[in-house]
Amino acid sequence: MSHTPGPLIVVGPKEFGETETTPDGKIRGVVYCDYAIAMHPGGPGTIIAEFFGRCGENTFPDSKANAMLFAAAPDLLNACKDALALVENDKQYTVAEAIKLRADVFNTLIAAMRKAGVNYRDMTRLES
Repeated sequence: MSHTPGPLIVVGPKEFGETETTPDGKIRGVVYCDYAIAMHPGGPGTIIAEFFGRCGENTFPDSKANAMLFAAAPDLLNACKDALALVENDKQYTVAEAIKLRADVFNTLIAAMRKAGVNYRDMTRLES
């Protein structure tokens, strides 16, 4: 199975408006926020996904967080692959090499989590 390779970036929010009818029959304007995921081969590239939510309301509060996680997916996958390779092959390294490789894998994992908006120390979402 193949997937869209990274790096991916979050673009937005792009705001656009519509009208809706409220339960009491009134028409009101609604502003939506669109977060797009784009392939980023050196500049904003092809849009591959979009996450929508209402700006300033809690109807879709996770649209930005979902977009950030989606964009970080290739980085997270690569970090997991690196961690598994290290665990599977750790016997072939000297102690000094293993320490350096563990630090490299650790930093890769943290960078991928940070891109997804997660603080590994307390596993809460970072404000961005």
